[in-house]
Amino acid sequence: MSTVYDDEELFQLTTFVFNVVTTQNNRDERGLVKTTGQSIPVKFKIKPQGGNSEAREQGSFSTENYKCNCVDPIVLPKEIKVGDIGLGIINGRACTCRVTSIGQSGVSPLTVEILGEKVTLQVTYNTHGGIKSV
Repeated sequence: MSTVYDDEELFQLTTFVFNVVTTQNNRDERGLVKTTGQSIPVKFKIKPQGGNSEAREQGSFSTENYKCNCVDPIVLPKEIKVGDIGLGIINGRACTCRVTSIGQSGVSPLTVEILGEKVTLQVTYNTHGGIKSV
């Protein structure tokens, strides 16, 4: 399903890939719960957060907060939680992002269906090339 933000000429869009651990109800021969890794791509409309947000530079890394709307899928997959890390590219620069907040209470499902779920990401760039390992 598409949102009003699908036009890449009008909006800044980027895709982050989140590697999350999922738990299955299966158990191994020792009775331990099996876990598996899963890569989940999510396309966002991104906008640097203005006002009280601050861009921080520590050594060779720069951190910035972004207000985002999910574009594809329009709701952040349930496997992705606050604190999860994604890898992506913004303006030709490799970066990592950390989910700092998801959605808003009181937002109508119709609004989410039209605009996509709101997510706040903390994005870290390596200012000297490469990508920060997490």
